[in-house]
Amino acid sequence: VRPRVVTMEDTETDIGLGSPLDTVPTIDVNLARHFRDIGVVTIGQFLDLNAEDASNRLSQHRISFDQIARWQSEIALQAYLCLSGTDAQILAECGIADPEDLAIADLDHLLSRIGGFLSSEEIRERYRSRSHIDRETLSRWIDLARRSSYRRKPGNNYSRKSDATRGPNYSRRPERRERPLRTDRTTSRQPEPRVSIRTRTAPVRTSHETETAEQSEDGGLKFYLDPADPIVDAPSIGPKTAERFHAIGINTVAEFINADPIAMAEAIGYRRITAEIIAEWQIQARLACQIPNLRGHDAQILAACEVTNAQDLSRADSSALFNRVKRFVSTTEGKRILRNGKRPDQDEVSDWIRWSQDSRSLQVA
Repeated sequence: VRPRVVTMEDTETDIGLGSPLDTVPTIDVNLARHFRDIGVVTIGQFLDLNAEDASNRLSQHRISFDQIARWQSEIALQAYLCLSGTDAQILAECGIADPEDLAIADLDHLLSRIGGFLSSEEIRERYRSRSHIDRETLSRWIDLARRSSYRRKPGNNYSRKSDATRGPNYSRRPERRERPLRTDRTTSRQPEPRVSIRTRTAPVRTSHETETAEQSEDGGLKFYLDPADPIVDAPSIGPKTAERFHAIGINTVAEFINADPIAMAEAIGYRRITAEIIAEWQIQARLACQIPNLRGHDAQILAACEVTNAQDLSRADSSALFNRVKRFVSTTEGKRILRNGKRPDQDEVSDWIRWSQDSRSLQVA
């Protein structure tokens, strides 16, 4: 099943969460019927779908996880920001997963990415009604996103799409299951580290679970990252990047995990270290701290596959997760993370899931 590309002179969309799903330009009546068969009738119900579960239930219709995730991205942008179908498709192709992604996007970087995407003759032909997006228009969209009532729900996973659906200038953007509401922030360039609303509370461990983890560690399990370790030891953090965090008072892994990524990005003030990138690094560090035997590159791969905490990993289906890992490590970024290392196989992914069942709570780590 291929999404219908909107090529007419479509205007800004006026749809609501209670609108029928087939009022969205990219969802035709046949697709809407398939979703209706699994109880999804309205746009709101569609946005609340777990894409992986829905793709499993609709596999006989060849509706994949990646397709559902992309449609959710497009529809969220239309429903909450009243964008046209074409504009929502272009943003989704360029890596914007939803209004929250757009709200924290860097204007110049996104404008450049869109320009690169629309530079292809094939793409311009596909999106005849929108051959150019100017700075003023994109700035207005970002402002709309910042004022939007949209909040990403925990467990929604429509922020990860297949590399085949992305524009040629797309570079993988980290996405998160949750993002904090914006709060008042100090204007100082070097704020004290503070606890982030984003930080997930680790599952409360019973005394039996804690004892099991300790016994397993004696039996061969080892944590390769501790909260007290220097930040330079965290996945994706090199010496130069660590120095930037030191300059704003972030010295340890624990301080890094617990701080607000938006505040850190603003304090650092370096265009290549954005809030969304920091949030991805936090997920990687949290996974490496919580899960025994997990190496830094393992945490990077899991975060890229949208596994954001040990609890989610412990409940993951081994085959489904392996398929997602296999797709990711075939991408340019996946190869960069692995370098010349061995690609994870089914057994290794199963080990990650098994090890996560001996995870430790960060409150007591």
